[in-house]
Formats: sequence, C-alpha cells, structure tokens
Amino acid sequence: RTRDNMASASFVFLFVSMTTSALPPNNVNITMHGCLNASLLSLPFCNPKLDTPTRVADLVKRMTMDEKICFMSKTATCSVDRLGLPVYNWGIEDDHGAGTECLTDSKGGVHCPTIFPTLNLVAGSFNSTLWEAIGKVIGTEVRAANNVGGTRGRHPGNNVGIGVNGWGPNLNIVRDPRWGRCSEVPSEDSFLSGKVGAAMVKGMQGNDEKYILLLAFLKHVTAYSLENWMDDTGGPNNGTKYSRFGFSGTINRHDLAETYLEQYRIAISEANALGMMCSYSAINGTASCENSHLLNTWARSSTGFKGGVVTDCGALAMSTEPSNMTLSAAKALESGTDLNCGRVYQDGLKSAIALNLTGEATLDASLTRTFSILMQAGYFDPLENQPFASIPAEAVGTSASHMLAKETALQGMVLLENKKNVLPLKKGKSIAVLGPLANATLALASRYYDAVCPGPLNPKLPWAKGQRPSGCITSPLAALRARGDEIFHSSGVVCPEDRPGDHCVTSEDTSEINAAVAAAKKADQVVMFLGTDHNVETEGTDRQTLTLPGVQQQLLDAVRKEVPNTPLTVVLMNGGAIALDCVKTDCVDGLVESFFAGIEGGEAIACALYGEDGCNKWGKLPVTVFPSTFVKNDMANMGVSSGGSGLRTYKYYNNEFGDPLYNFGYGLSYTTFSLASTSQRFASVSLGSNTTIKATVKNTGNRAGDAVVLMFWSGVTPEPSGIPIPASKLAGYTRVSLQAGEEKDVTFTVGQEQLALVDNNGDTLLYKGSHTFKLSLGDGSDSPSQQVSVYNTETIRTLDW
Repeated sequence: RTRDNMASASFVFLFVSMTTSALPPNNVNITMHGCLNASLLSLPFCNPKLDTPTRVADLVKRMTMDEKICFMSKTATCSVDRLGLPVYNWGIEDDHGAGTECLTDSKGGVHCPTIFPTLNLVAGSFNSTLWEAIGKVIGTEVRAANNVGGTRGRHPGNNVGIGVNGWGPNLNIVRDPRWGRCSEVPSEDSFLSGKVGAAMVKGMQGNDEKYILLLAFLKHVTAYSLENWMDDTGGPNNGTKYSRFGFSGTINRHDLAETYLEQYRIAISEANALGMMCSYSAINGTASCENSHLLNTWARSSTGFKGGVVTDCGALAMSTEPSNMTLSAAKALESGTDLNCGRVYQDGLKSAIALNLTGEATLDASLTRTFSILMQAGYFDPLENQPFASIPAEAVGTSASHMLAKETALQGMVLLENKKNVLPLKKGKSIAVLGPLANATLALASRYYDAVCPGPLNPKLPWAKGQRPSGCITSPLAALRARGDEIFHSSGVVCPEDRPGDHCVTSEDTSEINAAVAAAKKADQVVMFLGTDHNVETEGTDRQTLTLPGVQQQLLDAVRKEVPNTPLTVVLMNGGAIALDCVKTDCVDGLVESFFAGIEGGEAIACALYGEDGCNKWGKLPVTVFPSTFVKNDMANMGVSSGGSGLRTYKYYNNEFGDPLYNFGYGLSYTTFSLASTSQRFASVSLGSNTTIKATVKNTGNRAGDAVVLMFWSGVTPEPSGIPIPASKLAGYTRVSLQAGEEKDVTFTVGQEQLALVDNNGDTLLYKGSHTFKLSLGDGSDSPSQQVSVYNTETIRTLDW
C-alpha cells in the first residue's frame, strides 16, 4: 500500500500528544492491580527485574487449587490477599469504544467514553492509519478507567471494576446480511477484516517497548454468523429454527482457511494480538471452545498466538456436553481455553481433575498464559515505572477523540447515488427531514457501550431500549437545523412518547405518512432517514428480510409519488445492508449508506450532506448490497465458495438470487477522479519476493475530495484446476486527499500474499501463471490492469488442522 492512508490525519497526532502526557501516579486510584502491598515486593513474582516466565511460575506455584480455578473465570470473584491479588474483571467490551461507565475526575468533571462508528463503517474508510488511531483511543480510555477505579456499573450484573484488557475487535465475517451482528464486524472480505483488526490491535496494545496499553481479545473465533433464524427459504429445511447455541456449521477446509480463519491470522501475525474469544458455534460438530485443532494446533502452533483464550459467555454451558459441566470443563481446558465466561470452570474443573479427565499441570499452563499477558500489561509492576498507569479521567472523551470519531464517520460513509447532482444540499433552500431515524441519538451509537452521555438512567425502560442518557448526542435533524435553513420535520411513523431511544422503525401504523407527505410538499428538497435499529437486528436476533422494516417503504413510496420532482435523498442507518430494490426504478435521487455513525454521526452526516469544507471524504462499500431475493439463500449453509446453493461474498456469489444492487468496493464522491497506470505492464514474483504496481490518481473535478483506490487480484492464466477460484479478491487499498486539479502517485506492493490462492486442503499456494491485478476507484470507471508472472507453484503455508 502507499503512504498507508494518512489523509486528514492531523487530529490523530493531536490525540496522541494529548493522551500520552503522563501525570503523577497520585492523580489516579488503581485498585485492580497486583503487588500493591509493600510487604509482597520481595516475592519473585513482584520483582520486575526477573523475566516473565520466572515470575509467573513463582506466582502459580503459590496458589491453591481453588484459587487457581477462581482466577480462570471472566470475573475472578475471589481475591487472594496473601498474594496481593484483587478481584479481576476480564469482561470489558471495546469493539468500537470503551465499554465503561463515565469517569469523574478529581475536580468533579465527568468524562464519557468516545463511541466510534460501527466497524462496518470503519472498514469502509479503507484507512489503516485511522483504524490504528481508533484503537489507540479505545486502549487509552479503558486504561484510564482502570486507573481511576471505573466500572461497567450501568449494565445489570456488571458493577465491577475495569481491567487492562478488552473484548474486541470483532472480526467475524459478514457472511449473510441477515445476521444480527453485522454492525459489529468490518466486512465480508477476510483480508480487509484482518487489516482492520491488525491496525486496531496495534493501537489498542500500543507501541511501548516494554508494556502493553490494553490486551486486545479478538472475537469470535470462529465461523460465527447466525443468531436466531428460522428457515423460510422454501427449501428442504423450511420451517427449521436455528440458534447460535449449539449450531454446528459444515465447513470445508478451503472456506475454513480463506474465509473463517484468515482475518484472525492477519491480526495475530501482524499485530501480535494477545487474546481471543472462542465462539458459540461449532465447526463440523466440534464446539469452538472445545476445539484443540482450532486453539492449540492452528492458533498457537501454526499461527504463533501467544495469548489467552476466553469463552463467549455461556458457550461451555451450551457446548456439545451441556449436561455435564465436569466433562465440558475438561474438554475446554485440554483444548486450550484459558478463561470461562460462565460457571462451568468454577463448578466443573476441580472434579474433572479429581477424575483425571484433565490435570493440574494443564490448568497451570493455562494460568501461565493469562498471568503472562497481564504481566506484559504491567499488572504486577510498580506503577511509577509505567507509562500507562497515570492516564487520567481527563484523557477520556476528549475534543481530539471526538474529532477522530467525526472524521471516521466522514471517511466511512458511502455515497451510493447522486443523480442530477442533488447533493450537496443547496444552501438557502428549505428541507423536509423525514423518517423514524431523523432524530436518532443512541441509535447512532449502535450497541456494545455502557455509557455515552452523563446523566441519570431512565428506570422506566429496559436496558436494551434506551435506558441510557443521550443528551450529549446531536441527532441528524438537530445538526441539519443548526445549518440555518428552514426545516419541515415529520417522522412519518407512530412512536409513543414513552419510548425514548426506540425510534419505532418497526411500526406498522400508517397514520403519520400523510403528515410526512405534507412536510415534503412544503420543501425544496427532501432528506429521509430510514433503516433499522436494535429492535430489528442485534445479538440474539437475525433479520428474516433485507427490506426496510415497518411502514418505511410505504413512507418512501408515498413521498416519492406526491413530490416526484423534488430532489429526494435517503440516508440509510443499519447494520446489515438494506435491499432498497426500488433504486432500480428511481425511487431516490441521492442515497447515502451511513451504517451507525457513532457519537459524532449526526454532525458528520449533516456536514457531508451539505458538502462543507473538509467533508467530501466518503468511503467504499465493505460489503455487497444484495437484492431482497437473497433471502432465498439458506442462512444455515456455511459454505462460501462451494456447496451448491449458498455461494457468498463478492468473491463467489453467482447471482443465483438476483444481481447485487451495489458491489463490494463501490462508492461515489462529489468530485471526479481519474486513474492512470505508471507501471511496466509485466512483472514477476516468486516466493518471498515482491514487485510494485504504480498509478497516478488525479482529481478531475472542481472541489477537494478523498480518492480511495483499491487493488484487486482478478484472475490467473492458466487457471488452476479443481479448486475454487474467486471472481476477484481485494489485495490492497489506499486513500489520498486531493485538491481540485491535484494529482498524486500511489504505489501498491504485490507479493505472495496478494497472489495467494487456497486449495481444497486449505493450504495457501503461490500458483504458476500470469496473474492479473486491477486498480479501481470504486465508481464504475475503467480500471488499469497489470500482469504479474509467477514461474513456479510453491506453498506459502499449510492449514494445520
């Protein structure tokens, strides 16, 4: 890649300079830390001058069996005062923001975590430097919570302290847009997902030579992409209900290596991720948390993973031996699972050891792994010698981190349609702002956060329905109003006033549609905010359809029918892609995919719609937008590249269920760009060597903007026989900022990873032949191509499984 995507990055350096300035340790109040008792400092495990293996071995040998087992739970509910071990909480979420309570500084100031856009939007920026900066913010804010005694107190049952690790990023694949957790993950492409993960992990774990900022636990290893779905495809399993608890996917070795493991391999090999969470799902009948092939052979022996493994919560209780905790505990421990979110280890390990189903030596090896990574995070070292132990509450929710959140939204939202140049919005013209999500606040933050804004909870509402305060979040409607043009607003749906935070996207009541039409008739231009929220798609809930829920499609149709000549733009908010099939019949003029745009999303959306200075950024789709008929595809079929019906992702989808509405990597801008190759047309690569592909990208329009250039492998001649061959696959990306008329050179590296193909055994090979690479601006324009020759077929790596 070229220059690794430092477009618009001054805010990143501002953030780093603001959060790495150390304050004296007496400004913080760390209680979740080992070796704080002065009487213990003479013990070897508290001596920072000794090497980590020596220290950990000393600590483990001093613990009783019961103490060891207690410290193998998500929350070690025991403390061992004689060893200076306090209660420790491993269970902090940090997928797109620190999952902590707001913090209070010594002067009474309140500082709430920075909640970034969801990872699908983050991936759409195609900007590795941005991703690392996000990781740095998250790592810093979780560390600050650890330093000042922060908690997850807003979440029922989690009023416990904050440790020095976090659960995230989530790198599962968007295998099917119906999956309820699409908002939590980057992409359908394993290469892109791995690069997002690696960059975020680098930021989270930091670059200090000695200490880790935050231990990053990759989620959920692996092949997890179904929550609670009923087969309504009309196929042989029609009517069958599937649940993530106990679901076992049939996966061939090719798909396992290329689709379900590759992103984790990249994050481990490139960023040394020090934690993993094993998933609820089973692979070919073996539960992930009891799969030694996955955790011991592939992760530790083959990929070089050196960290700890935690179960997803309740995964062992839902495993292949749900009725026998003793056997489940033994199988998980023997398979390499170190920590249990649940009670199976607490209730079953001691008896498993007594029955010789496993041994104390295996338990000690597991504890050694988790205590070793805690030592790398400085958990047992004197505070005054650590760069991260003095990060204060004031480092949370800074102006710089909010700038980064807004910049992320600007770079990751995707402009899909702009017919007749209806966008940017025209200043001085009135706007009808319609739709159930126009006034969205908490919906912008998606989920997996504990707090966004200071203030009291709403006790009338359940946790998932908007109980948390949202007064600090600017909605799109409020941001548009702040621009000063006349606004006519109607949600177009019926939403009871006693349901704040619930935007009634599923309402079937059509009685408000006429009010929305009346507002549209008064306006010079219309902007509609449509989509989903976590009543529709979330952990535990898959979608049955890909269309707009409730009466939203009727609302759109009615407005378009009554004001056919008024410029109409739809801004979609969603996790999984929405099939707006009517784009084929011109139901919109402008269309923006904003996913869930984070705490600064409202402001970013308004800025982008108006095309204000510095806001013509835009990203590219990290997923394919399939038509509504894609739901005929069996969601329980885990096959990606083969297996009859069920081919998936842009690499293998064969249009069986209709042509995609928008392709992976697609996206427009308010300006235009050209791309011209400057490389020699032919080059060659062998195992361990590389070449470069160069091009010049030019802004040919009349306003400044960002160009995202993608490089795709698109074929090899002669084609290897008998293995799945992708139609194309992402092999590189870069982002450059260009003024009107400006041009810049971009350079991509092509080596064995860019050329690699996976065979039926799951092995990754460099195949002999002439390989074609194409560069793309993602806007449908012609792509320059480059040929790269490989003269011998060679093995890059094998799938050890």
